[in-house]
Amino acid sequence: MSAGARGVAGGRPGRRSLVALACVSAGCVGSLQAVARPPWVEDRSLALVAEHLRIDVAEREVEVDARFAFRSVGDARDRVMTFPIASPGGRARAFRATLERTGRPPRVLRTWRASEGVLPTGDADDTYEIDVPALATTRGVWLRVRYRQSRRCRVAYVLRTGAYWRGPIGRLDVEVVDPERRVVRAFVERRLPTQRDGRTFRWRFVNVEPHDGVLLHTCPRSPSPR
Repeated sequence: MSAGARGVAGGRPGRRSLVALACVSAGCVGSLQAVARPPWVEDRSLALVAEHLRIDVAEREVEVDARFAFRSVGDARDRVMTFPIASPGGRARAFRATLERTGRPPRVLRTWRASEGVLPTGDADDTYEIDVPALATTRGVWLRVRYRQSRRCRVAYVLRTGAYWRGPIGRLDVEVVDPERRVVRAFVERRLPTQRDGRTFRWRFVNVEPHDGVLLHTCPRSPSPR
């Protein structure tokens, strides 16, 4: 998930940095600033303190449930956030975003399907934007995003946009629940699970700058030709 903006293609790292810097100079997103390392630009006004991600794998679809805790650097403000949907499963269904706080009813946020954002996100061809109030940066408040996708042989989730917030993600927890044992191989940031408990895979990262994302293989490998 990244700050709302439009229209840059990827390319070699050097080329990407030039494009991103040009966008900053043109004022595409006022809070984006150049940094001297990948991903080359960050929204320096907002840090992603924690992300908790759960993916439930069923026979015909996967259900994604992601929660984000943000911290404002400076004055908190309302903003539009771009949320890319990884392409292997096609378009998202039942996309929903809420603000959640213990002891309070969830607050439903306005969302809409949009074109891809200005920053490279990897393998994503469906994008939503979320109208996020400044309240989302209050301690104890979580931004929660849920949606469903068709289950195909590859299931993916974009983590790369987490690198565009200020500094690394403080803590990233990923949980894949696979009650029918459909997952053949599972990777987060190209790493195998740090824990497997029955039919649940788990990963934990601390101070991580994501580059890849979540990738699940849910179809058996084809036998090699003899």
